Amino acid sequence: MPRANRYLLPGYTYHLTHRCVNKEYLLRFAKDRKNYRQWLLEGVRRYKVNLYGYCITSNHVHIIARVDDTENVGRMMQLAAGQTARNYNWRKERTGAFWAEQYHCTLIQDGEHLRRCMSYVDLNMVRAGEIKHPKNWEWCGYQELLGLRKRNCLLSIDRLLKALGEPNRDEFRKTYADKIEELIDDEVLDQSISRRQPEWTEALAVGSKDFIKHIKQEYHHRFSLNTEAGRNEYGPQFWTLREPEGSYRLFSPPEKRP
Repeated sequence: MPRANRYLLPGYTYHLTHRCVNKEYLLRFAKDRKNYRQWLLEGVRRYKVNLYGYCITSNHVHIIARVDDTENVGRMMQLAAGQTARNYNWRKERTGAFWAEQYHCTLIQDGEHLRRCMSYVDLNMVRAGEIKHPKNWEWCGYQELLGLRKRNCLLSIDRLLKALGEPNRDEFRKTYADKIEELIDDEVLDQSISRRQPEWTEALAVGSKDFIKHIKQEYHHRFSLNTEAGRNEYGPQFWTLREPEGSYRLFSPPEKRP
């Protein structure tokens, strides 16, 4: 993955990816995943951030968040990452970095592209071969989306339904569960989800052609951006916005701006 891009635009949905240093499995123990989740929940409540999905794996985390306030999203991420690292290093009598780099941000168009990103995140541990179904991984958002988790919930379901254009919660749960089953059970699509999908973790933005054209104008301060058409294997046609290799320019993280 190229160097992380933490530049956030308010008013959009983002997929945030944060990896442990050297891809080490520093979150392999349930107590550490639980600790990260608890601090993420504290960040959601303290900074009033709307989450649409998440998955805490053994060596990285995925978070889908609505960015209404860039400062607060940065503070939320800093709180969860910082407290998790501090607790782990204290318990293990360890020093040094816990996280590899600044987290990477990919802007996701609401609607079907957001739905695809949610499926990608929830199926993370299925692709890794750790579980057969996301309902069996308590450190992802699937149980909340399906109403299986009732306490200490992270997700803003009502806000998510608006972003997806879904008027009915029960209908959404059925269609989403059916789609997850389809992605797991269908032989052709199973080959697809087991293959790496870099658009969700490396691109600056994912969406329709017109949407990407609009976002490219929003990022007018960047020197060079490429628009690319993506594969259309199991969802709507999508396009990505990317920076050419070597053209990256780092902006101050939101939580460090004056």
